[in-house]
Amino acid sequence: MKLIVRGGRVLCGEPAEERSCDVVMEKGLITSLDHAAAAPGDKVINAENKLVLPGLVDLHTHYISRNSAGFLMLARAGVTTALDALVGNGMVASEYIYNNDTGLNGGSMYVLKPGMTVSGNNPGRAELEKVMDEAVRQGVFGIKIVGAHYPLTPDAAALAIKIAAERGMPLMFHAGSTENRDDFNGMKEAVEIAGGNSFILAHVNIYCNGNVSGNEQAEALEAVELLNQHPEIICESSLSELSCIGTRMKNNIPESLCMIDLLNKLGYPGNYDGMLQAIGSGKLRVSGPQGDIFDFLDRDAGLARCKELEGAVTVGYAGHSVVKNLIVASGKRKNGKFTVNAFSTDGGVVPRNVTLYKGLTAVDAGVFTLSEFVEKSSRAGAKILGLTGKGVIAPGFDADIIIADPVTKKVETVISSGQTVYHCGKFFPVKNHCFSWNDRTIIK
Repeated sequence: MKLIVRGGRVLCGEPAEERSCDVVMEKGLITSLDHAAAAPGDKVINAENKLVLPGLVDLHTHYISRNSAGFLMLARAGVTTALDALVGNGMVASEYIYNNDTGLNGGSMYVLKPGMTVSGNNPGRAELEKVMDEAVRQGVFGIKIVGAHYPLTPDAAALAIKIAAERGMPLMFHAGSTENRDDFNGMKEAVEIAGGNSFILAHVNIYCNGNVSGNEQAEALEAVELLNQHPEIICESSLSELSCIGTRMKNNIPESLCMIDLLNKLGYPGNYDGMLQAIGSGKLRVSGPQGDIFDFLDRDAGLARCKELEGAVTVGYAGHSVVKNLIVASGKRKNGKFTVNAFSTDGGVVPRNVTLYKGLTAVDAGVFTLSEFVEKSSRAGAKILGLTGKGVIAPGFDADIIIADPVTKKVETVISSGQTVYHCGKFFPVKNHCFSWNDRTIIK
């Protein structure tokens, strides 16, 4: 039995080129891009005048939990492969992935958190090697340093990057340390202490916040130039104007230093009472359940949720300009390749899943071509994850496909492994898959 997507504007091949053709899928793979007559039992989806794109690959999300909200939000946004960038137990993360049937190809990064997965902020080689061994045993994709939230010393962060590079293990770094925050100084420190070793630099656009120079656009241009000098660094960035921070409380103080910094920047004390004041003033909005997904609540509902959970919430605020985000995302190296490899959202259960809408808007504005959008939203992420069959619409590749309206820039249909996951507002149960470090294939 075949699934046929009929008559769409198909972005196929690598580099992606637009063709008017059918996409024929069988047994989880794309089998042809020619017109196909439907046999009895075949399913046909009409995609006339619609964009047919590879499923989005999101390198930086937060969706893994017992609740299905994040999984549903990613599927509705057209994401078929997602890396959760912050887990403390890989086996539990895998269990949650397998228990949510949204057709997602999911993986996770194991966080180096002082007091939880490492003893303190300056772990030595023996401890870091032991933690990495345990992370691999638990089936994660790689390691995450959350420098600005739960900082390590610069020496410890440098050592973790070095050990991961020696092992060929992916390491993602949210820049920041005991010496610097997640601003442009923190980004420069991360590049310097890596000593030429490769790592994944998370959400480049957030470091260009103007805290150092007072000019975020100038910092964005400087960030592109700095990364052009270091092609060994893999990186991603978001197109959302929203910035979000989640935290828990310990003795009425946020565990995340980013939350303390934000509250202080807004003029409030860096504690639970300060959070309530910031939410009450409308400067911060609380994310919470609305039906089967999460979205930002109104002020009163947000205050109530923050009090109910004693401050253990995610808040959002306007933190990034469109211009700054596009400077970072569109920068190129001398060879014509993008400086920042891929789009990401830092979304999932957080309401920032805007890659399709914002990316296609940038295409309409002439910032990217459709082919470049496909590269940054799908194929680049698949390459970084080492998932060779994803991010391209071509015979023999995985049948992960989305159909989108080019006018509304919204997803109408999501197909994962040749099975319909989402269609016109309705979800259909499709088993998730979990990928780990051991599943990687290096793509040149």
